[in-house]
Amino acid sequence: MNDITLLDCTLRDGGYNNSWHFDSNLVHKYLRSIETTVDAVEMGFRVPTQHKFFGAFAFTTDELLKNLPLPSSCKIGVMVNSGDMVKHQDGPTSCIKSLFVECEQSPVDFVRVASHFGLIPDARIVAETLKLLGYQVCFNCMQASYRTSQEISAAAKEINSWGTVDVLYYADSLGEMSPESTRIIIDSFRQEWDGPIGAHTHNNKGLAVINAMTAVEAGASWIDGTIAGMGRGAGNASTEYLLIELQQRGYDQYDPESIFAIVMEDFASLKEKYKWGPSLLYYLSAVGKVHPTYIQEMTGSLQYGTSQLMQGISVLSEKKANSYTKDCLIEAMSGKCSLVEGLWSADDWLLDRDVLIVASGPSTKEHALAISSFIEKYSPFVLGLNCHLNLDTLYVDAYAVCHFTRLFTELDNYRSLRCPLLMPLGALTPEIKNTLSEIEILDYGLQVDIGRFDIRSTSCCNSINKYSVEALPA
Repeated sequence: MNDITLLDCTLRDGGYNNSWHFDSNLVHKYLRSIETTVDAVEMGFRVPTQHKFFGAFAFTTDELLKNLPLPSSCKIGVMVNSGDMVKHQDGPTSCIKSLFVECEQSPVDFVRVASHFGLIPDARIVAETLKLLGYQVCFNCMQASYRTSQEISAAAKEINSWGTVDVLYYADSLGEMSPESTRIIIDSFRQEWDGPIGAHTHNNKGLAVINAMTAVEAGASWIDGTIAGMGRGAGNASTEYLLIELQQRGYDQYDPESIFAIVMEDFASLKEKYKWGPSLLYYLSAVGKVHPTYIQEMTGSLQYGTSQLMQGISVLSEKKANSYTKDCLIEAMSGKCSLVEGLWSADDWLLDRDVLIVASGPSTKEHALAISSFIEKYSPFVLGLNCHLNLDTLYVDAYAVCHFTRLFTELDNYRSLRCPLLMPLGALTPEIKNTLSEIEILDYGLQVDIGRFDIRSTSCCNSINKYSVEALPA
């Protein structure tokens, strides 16, 4: 058996669910529970000053750590994003030295440097500076599953040449790996790296624990877990499961039962609140190579129904959206499109009429009776935005179709409405036009874009807003 370092990164990876705001009592209980259970604890991120509000474990300062009951038997670590350092206005060396003192003066024993493959050469100065300060350096190659064996071996050769990295990690960032691909990555690392190898697995396909143990069998000696699998989206390998598996394989130094209480009580409550864990959507995201933050944001919004969620994943899969941007999410979920001109003019349409516009959000369902009463009393022209309004269709005079991907999946619903559709005919395929041939269509042009709103006679530009979503790297 090879020696194992079991690293728990609950406060770091789990912070994606609560923006790194952990209750102090829970943190103290967590640290007491794992004191004799794991070998290393990654306490959080350490990032430069942000113009956003995150909890203490996004910054994980030495001052914070000195006021915690850190387990004396465990190595204590933090993670940094190499991009934050390399792109810092004062340069990477100054940035690192503003965040870290000499290791002997700090509670921190190791620093994990996270980097995408394309930024690995630039991250050399980050690893070198941290090593000069006396820290054990772990280097985390993100989204390794995207890379060929040759690329992985080349990265290992580059990192090995620095002479400053102690543990070479890979991260299955999208949770798409299998036991077979796990072995391939470790074998590829081993061609150019003879030091310790670490594995950070995600649970999109429900394989996080299996892949972690496969990594151990293939030669990895550092493996990561989190309590109850707490992490972004589908989560991670559960520390308690890893402890059980290791114990069954003869690693008798591990005591799984010491954390059972906190798993079944405190973290069960957190899981109920934040809803991390594998699901159909996360499985599909792994298959489609879609970054899990998209799924986390999509499912966190009450405005999306099942068909729109599935269509969004389809769009993101086609785009190979393996890194997260707000604009890409907005485009996928709103059906952002370039201008499609129309031939019908809205000039003087509904002149002197009161118009009630009804959307399909949860408030419509909640207030359906009041809305119906309002319509019966005041007789406005009712314009529905897309279908599924949670309102009797008899009250609706016309529908505006502004999400074409939803139209394609809901054709039968629109055909049954038997009232005019306001939409650009130019956005439809001949087959769709033929399907809707018996319905009156008001051919009004549409463009959907970010931050723009414009009304014209035969077309408009509809604005969509950016989500207030910010995230640190996986």
